[in-house]
Amino acid sequence: FAVNSGLSALWFNPERDGEGLVLEVLSEDTALVYWFTYDEEGNPRWLINLGEIDGNEIFFPEMIVTRGGRFGPDFDPDEVEREVVGWATLSFSDCDSGEFSYEAFGQSQTISMIRVSQTMAAGCQPAVGVPGQPVREYAGESGSWFDPTQDGHGYTLQWMSRDEAVLIWFTYDSEGNQYWMIGVGARDENKIVFPALHATRGARFGEAFDADDVERFEWGELVLEIDCESGTAGYTSNIDGFGNGQLSLARLTVLKSPACPWQPPKLTDIYEFTWTEIPIDPGVPGSPNSIRAQSIAEDGTIVAHLGSSLVVWRPEAEEWEAIPGRVAVGVPAFISRDASFIVANEELIADSDAAYGPTIWREDTGWLGIENRIFFQSVLRGVSHDRSVLLGEGRFQGEVVGDPWIWDKQNGKRLLSITADLINPTPMASSNDGSTIVGFTIRLENSIETAAIRWKGGADPEILRDSLGAELGIAISCDKDCGVVIGAGHAEYLPDHPYQQQAWFVLENGETGFLGALDDAVTDGPFRPYTPREITTDGGMVVGSYSIWVTQSQLGSRAFIWTQDTGIVSVRDILEELGLGDDNWRDMIPTMTESGDKILLHGNFSTNTTHRRTVVLDLQRK
Repeated sequence: FAVNSGLSALWFNPERDGEGLVLEVLSEDTALVYWFTYDEEGNPRWLINLGEIDGNEIFFPEMIVTRGGRFGPDFDPDEVEREVVGWATLSFSDCDSGEFSYEAFGQSQTISMIRVSQTMAAGCQPAVGVPGQPVREYAGESGSWFDPTQDGHGYTLQWMSRDEAVLIWFTYDSEGNQYWMIGVGARDENKIVFPALHATRGARFGEAFDADDVERFEWGELVLEIDCESGTAGYTSNIDGFGNGQLSLARLTVLKSPACPWQPPKLTDIYEFTWTEIPIDPGVPGSPNSIRAQSIAEDGTIVAHLGSSLVVWRPEAEEWEAIPGRVAVGVPAFISRDASFIVANEELIADSDAAYGPTIWREDTGWLGIENRIFFQSVLRGVSHDRSVLLGEGRFQGEVVGDPWIWDKQNGKRLLSITADLINPTPMASSNDGSTIVGFTIRLENSIETAAIRWKGGADPEILRDSLGAELGIAISCDKDCGVVIGAGHAEYLPDHPYQQQAWFVLENGETGFLGALDDAVTDGPFRPYTPREITTDGGMVVGSYSIWVTQSQLGSRAFIWTQDTGIVSVRDILEELGLGDDNWRDMIPTMTESGDKILLHGNFSTNTTHRRTVVLDLQRK
């Protein structure tokens, strides 16, 4: 792990609540730290200086304290005294934890630290953003600000992921003693309003620190009006000796990331794309035109249907190999992240009344059916990201409507809860621990429609709705925790809905968002033109397909990629921009690896609708 711009944040030790650090990563080599704490008498104290970045460490050779500045319009920068009192080191094991070591005022300690804020667009999150956390143009206002006529005190500001800003004002009281206030604000048109800054006192410096000694009290209000370079600050305090006033602000520091103003990146700014066409001839018995790619592992191994069999493409072998045995046609097959096993639906009885059951194939064991079959016929519908949880629906002999089930190695196969008003609920994806499952159910209202559902913690399934209260259509997949669920359309056609027909996501807290629209998508009809198909383990990227006109009378599809920062992007536009591959597709259906580093495109040539093709797009971070 190495220091990166995403470490620009507030840091603290939970057992030392009431003091902490603000870190600003300014460049590849330099960072600035503010340490807000207390002196030996329980009065506010703060230390500051620049540090040198080396690998996972930042060394601050001189920690400085100040004194002498007097708060208010009579502030005289010439009265500010600066004193070197020690040194400090910050070291990090990852983006969320580290250690702070110091020697100052005759004491030395090493204190574990955790990150308590996420500076918008700074880093330490997916390069393409986080669903539901859009980056604002003003994200680059994060950094330090001061009034040049009052050099010696100022603010450190960080825009956080939820349109909130956290600010600490490092200043002095009317007697020239160090003082600091902290608060959280929000944007109100072109202003940032901090309705309540809080000051603290009571705790002691260093080893004598006791969080129970910290007294917190409201100091007053602060309003910033800034752009990327300058602005003003107006304050009103309810504490004697501070009063009210206004400062003219200038930038003191600019973070390494994000830039100001922030501009949405293009996917081609973030990734190098490589196009690899997989040979059509599978090299095994059967028609090559019937090959249908299903899933791809991180190393590029592909599993595909070839009629009622499975075939595997391994990049190092550069040829397809047959997997013995018969599988259910039309039921998806999933390969594990490391390509060590495949999950599919095996044909168990080869006769006119065939039974099928989910099964796992490994090269050393062959097919091993999962235990506790329960049903005469089980259909695999989905899996968790790590392939440890299998999902599907099962039917007893002679039945038409199936029952939903879940399977994992520890608990075997068991039925999911259902309610009387939900017809044929179908699970499609699961969290890695099996606690959250998403899918859809049939609704019989004015017509046959599907509604998105979610099971949580073994409870009955709930209907998923958007922020306007409309029922969502079909939940298709989710990230490793099912904290981000993706799906298609609404349960019914809503021509007046602002996001009708768009693909969507739902977060753990119920917040919803829509993936957007593409100019060449066919949307003139009561159907769902956008179908999201896969989401990365971390929830940062979604791939799916959307409807287009291949000819004036023939519908087809193209792939899209969506991220929070780039929005929805057509793969055909990326290929055209980069001059890669071709657009000779009738249907282009995408799946991808769990990391999103490889996107598997499969479908038919547009010139021959019975001739299938398979392409791998490699995405390499720039």
